[in-house]
Amino acid sequence: MFGIPVGKLVVVGGVGAVAVLYLISGNKGAGAAPGGPQCQYQVTADALNVRSGPGTGNRIVDSYRHGAEITADRLAQNGWRRVDDTHWVSNDYLTPAPGKSC
Repeated sequence: MFGIPVGKLVVVGGVGAVAVLYLISGNKGAGAAPGGPQCQYQVTADALNVRSGPGTGNRIVDSYRHGAEITADRLAQNGWRRVDDTHWVSNDYLTPAPGKSC
């Protein structure tokens, strides 16, 4: 679910020429959150739930395994980090990825 960009293939052509454009849209990839600085984090929990909003009352939509490296907002909001437009993870189970100082 995460990490695979969703895109659209657009083919533009004329006589003797064809241009192919791949437009990235929808899911921006492994935790690419919009509107702020990003950083790479490593999951420290056995399984880290990905939720539809910032809080345990929100629906679980996916999970990351221990040791997974994800991209998330640099700034935590009330203990949660946004991993894309509508998905959040608890900051309690993230640490900066090796070689990163987030």
